[in-house]
Amino acid sequence: ELAPPPDAWDGFAFVEPELRDEYPVMRAVENQRQLGDGQILRDNPRAAVALTQTDPSGDDWGATSTFTYPEGVPPGELDATYFEVARDDSTTYFRAEFAALGDHTIVAIAIDAGEGGAETVGRGADYDFPDDAGYQYVIFVGDGLVVEDERGREVGRLGVGTFRRVDDEASEDTGGGRVDSRSPNVYDVVVGSIR
Repeated sequence: ELAPPPDAWDGFAFVEPELRDEYPVMRAVENQRQLGDGQILRDNPRAAVALTQTDPSGDDWGATSTFTYPEGVPPGELDATYFEVARDDSTTYFRAEFAALGDHTIVAIAIDAGEGGAETVGRGADYDFPDDAGYQYVIFVGDGLVVEDERGREVGRLGVGTFRRVDDEASEDTGGGRVDSRSPNVYDVVVGSIR
């Protein structure tokens, strides 16, 4: 047997495989993912409570503490006072309470389940997550309910509205008190985390 010359393997290297975080087959599966009414409306009063977060009543003034309600919107309808997350073996449940729940209330429940994700909550909220945080799913609750993934793809729906704009002066269609054009159209924020 002849041995290969000592320099036969010089310059040789294995090709490193390209590993992507996302494959086309997974995009196809995600595009087909839809939550049905039974999944969206599911309830379990015995689910284990994982998080409770209270929020003071009367702090519904927006990020700059200057917002006023749109004309005709009763006080407290945009004032979140309590948030709860409960879980069982297959489902996560959310509960939000307001000082005065009404027709004008719209809620965005953003779920940060890992690294990365979308950083701005849509549907007119214009709320940006702080410190490079983000979310993978967001649930909008108003006159209905919509669940979207981080790319804005709808994965479940029962109908929903949009956040109202906040301008300098309140009108029937907009809130008032905007002093910073970069402020989100959000009157109150409740933040909690489960570890």
